[in-house]
Amino acid sequence: MILDNTLQQSDAQSQKQIKDETNNIIKPMSLCGAQLFYGADGKEMTKKIKDAIKLGFRYIDVSLYQYRQREIAVGILESISEGVVQRQDLFITCKLDPHQKMGYNEAIASVENSLKDLGLDYIDLYLIPYPNLAKDGLWKKINSETWRGLEKCYSEGKIKNIGVANFSILHLEELLKTAKILPFVNQLELSFQWQQNEVVNWCKQRNINCMSVIESVENIFEKNDELLNSVGGGL
Repeated sequence: MILDNTLQQSDAQSQKQIKDETNNIIKPMSLCGAQLFYGADGKEMTKKIKDAIKLGFRYIDVSLYQYRQREIAVGILESISEGVVQRQDLFITCKLDPHQKMGYNEAIASVENSLKDLGLDYIDLYLIPYPNLAKDGLWKKINSETWRGLEKCYSEGKIKNIGVANFSILHLEELLKTAKILPFVNQLELSFQWQQNEVVNWCKQRNINCMSVIESVENIFEKNDELLNSVGGGL
């Protein structure tokens, strides 16, 4: 079974643990990402969410299925109502829609929409999916204002943790100049061929977790067959 999102931490024993801002440890959890549900829609998506929860998955990344939030919500809420799991045992992640405009008001509206679609009182982790790339330095203000919107939602208890995805060191350095809350996580693509050690180490030094997004095992082997053979000695 593919684990779509894993935490990159220095202590191997804590790879399935997530820290909140007060450094309390949320208990180890199985991870469930969108690749598990590739091609699923409607009732099928709801069923797969319910099946995953029954199997023990507790981390659900909604972000890659922004337009299936309601179907995902049904699976979550039915699992809770049927006594399979309690809300506090789940860790649910959402992202701002990368195809929509970003900014202070847009971030707040996105969080409100996610809460409404999911039928939840709070979301465990909300991410900015990509750094804004507007020209002439405007990206700095847009990233800052978007983050400020998430900080407001965090202060109101609508989000338990806030973070970013695909941010380089430059983007993080600029964000931290105005941020009041340190990003909980930087979600990155980390693979055999793109390990991004520099940004991972930079984040570790500043207590920012790195969450690795990986593809399905089939894609990993297909794209890295030559490299894997060299590591395994042709076995």
